Amino acid sequence: MNVNSLIQQPLNLSILNIGKYQVKGIAWSGQGIITEVQLSFDKGETWLQTTLNQLPNQPYSWSSWFFDWKELIKKGNI
Repeated sequence: MNVNSLIQQPLNLSILNIGKYQVKGIAWSGQGIITEVQLSFDKGETWLQTTLNQLPNQPYSWSSWFFDWKELIKKGNI
């Protein structure tokens, strides 16, 4: 299945301080149900599971997701 996803928050090139953030986004496939979305903060070396907000058994729909992230690196662009 060809799955597409998009991070909606925080915005690209946002300058963030050290702290807790909720990364939010959407995923869609056009072919079926989204069952999981994973994020990587290290260019794909490790992957972390997000939480889906999708209603069960809703094929072909947009699925919103979120991930609670704690920024531990000094202030900078994402």
